[in-house]
Amino acid sequence: MNQLTDADRAAYGAWHDWRRGSGTEALIAAAVLAPSPHNNQPWRFRLDADGVEIMADERQRLGTLDPTDRELHISLGCATENLVLAARAQGFETQVSISDEPPRVRVDLAPSADGERNRLDSELFGVIGERHTNRGPYTSVATSAGLLAELGRVASPSDGLTVLWSTEWSERDAFGRLLVDAAEAVAADVQQSEDNFRWYRRSADDIVRHPEGLTQDAQGLGGVRRVIANALPPSSRGQADPFWIKQTRTVHTATAAAYGLLLTSNPDAVRQRVAGGRLLQRLELGATLRGLAFQPMTQITQRIDRDRSLGRQPAFAPRVADLVGTSDRELLISFRVGYPERPGRRSPRRPVGSFLL
Repeated sequence: MNQLTDADRAAYGAWHDWRRGSGTEALIAAAVLAPSPHNNQPWRFRLDADGVEIMADERQRLGTLDPTDRELHISLGCATENLVLAARAQGFETQVSISDEPPRVRVDLAPSADGERNRLDSELFGVIGERHTNRGPYTSVATSAGLLAELGRVASPSDGLTVLWSTEWSERDAFGRLLVDAAEAVAADVQQSEDNFRWYRRSADDIVRHPEGLTQDAQGLGGVRRVIANALPPSSRGQADPFWIKQTRTVHTATAAAYGLLLTSNPDAVRQRVAGGRLLQRLELGATLRGLAFQPMTQITQRIDRDRSLGRQPAFAPRVADLVGTSDRELLISFRVGYPERPGRRSPRRPVGSFLL
């Protein structure tokens, strides 16, 4: 079978068609282009006359990689923000409410009384289809404090959430070592390693059958390396883990211009996780607007939640607390930013209709 291309295969059609529809289903088309952990797309949507409900798709859970559903709830928030931006672009006013049990988000829609559109929201909506997680190398050009502060204003932190930027070399080096250590710990944990590998799509046929998960094209490899990787036989878990650790050490942490740490007063609260996902998505879209690359880095919180779920002595939570330097805020999720050496590539998406209840 020929290698999949972004332009002409059904697995990538959502990126091309998301602005062609109208009505509430067009809102779903924007929502499903949000990021999700391992590109697992864990959303279900129910439409009615007054709005949209966004719920978790229990079939798409990450198992031991996300034992407390932290990343699932964050991804609900990312999809919510895309949907809200799309609704406002269509002239709707939105009202968002969050339920804890079961976790779900309700977005009520009403025609805007004055028809005015927020310019920033319109700009963020316009780049929904251009936002892609970039796992490749970033250039040596520094991201200025002013630019990062501007990104923070785009996101408008609230609900007990703050963004801590790590830009100094010593800070970045310390956090980078923590990320590498966490990646090695995930790989050494057989259950987490297996749950991690389950989401790798190792061939074009794989992607056609299951248009989700992590692909070779989205790993940030350069042109020749990407072509070679796609031509090789499918890798095994024993090959995938060392590759990921090496990329974390030699690319992700070695080239990050800055890290962002999204902090919260209560990382276990569904409401703060969903709000954190909305904030994270605005940060990603804001970075896209400004030509920056963006990659969520989740292995530290995966190990924190793994220790907690097993009732073990925490190995990573104290180290994060030392870096954060505050007792009233904990890490919700972290990410790296910088100017990319090459554009991020699209990840596959399931058909929009498959998300609807």
